[in-house]
Amino acid sequence: MLRLQALYPACRFARREGGISIRGSSDLTEERFRKDVLHAIYREKIYAETLTMRQALVAAVTSR
Repeated sequence: MLRLQALYPACRFARREGGISIRGSSDLTEERFRKDVLHAIYREKIYAETLTMRQALVAAVTSR
């Protein structure tokens, strides 16, 4: 949600039971907004799946 709020500062995002509600500007096209939401979700998925690998890499590089 933070990434989306940075992309769409005029929109307000709120966590609701079973999902997220979005209130905002009417100049957004559904297609563009959907694309940006899916991209943000995919980036978060990649981040979560590679976090332990990145932490191990940093630990290996910085250990003495």
